[in-house]
Amino acid sequence: MDQRRGASVTPDAEPGSGMEERVYPAFIAGAISAVIGGAAWAAIVALTEYEFGWLAWGIGFLVGLAMARMTTARGPALGALAALLAAAGLVIGKALIVIFVTEPALAREIQADETWMAEAAAYELQASRELPPDVQERLDALAYEDTISDALWQDIMAAGAAHADSVGPAGQRRIAAAYADLLLSDADPLALFFGQMTVWDLLWFALGIITAWKIMAREGLRVGAGTEST
Repeated sequence: MDQRRGASVTPDAEPGSGMEERVYPAFIAGAISAVIGGAAWAAIVALTEYEFGWLAWGIGFLVGLAMARMTTARGPALGALAALLAAAGLVIGKALIVIFVTEPALAREIQADETWMAEAAAYELQASRELPPDVQERLDALAYEDTISDALWQDIMAAGAAHADSVGPAGQRRIAAAYADLLLSDADPLALFFGQMTVWDLLWFALGIITAWKIMAREGLRVGAGTEST
């Protein structure tokens, strides 16, 4: 004769309530953890100016742990969901790093390089049509498909260098930031994203996603169950 000892009846075990009611909070917890983890990773990189790739692994662990705290359900589907949320958190973190770390770093590089700074200042003059009149006239005379001659380019760069010198360090920072934003906005987002990736980044990303999957992919659902014997 079968006996069941220690079995408990909980609302989670009732038909139509258990898994659905527990998986939804797990999804919310995982999504929130992914956003917080990605933002925290970007903030640390911004503060230290060093990209700790192993923090990407931590995002996967954080997502898996947050979901595991909200539900006792496990299985391949939840593992896949955890992996997807971890991947989303990693993408958010990397995107924030590009916006708040890569762009300012590029602006500093532009300001530190005389040639690049002159080019950025020349672009500002060209955009506002404030190049010297003779240079602006020669530039306007070109058709869209025409190539700028070396002589005209040198005059444009000379005007840019003079403009950069005249605005001082604060003005140079402004011009460099605007030019960095222009360069990055014109870049292909996927190429820019993957261009920031190293082999180590890929390794930490993979470990983070796998960790989140393993935490939630364990088979079996244990909700209010005790020991069972025959």
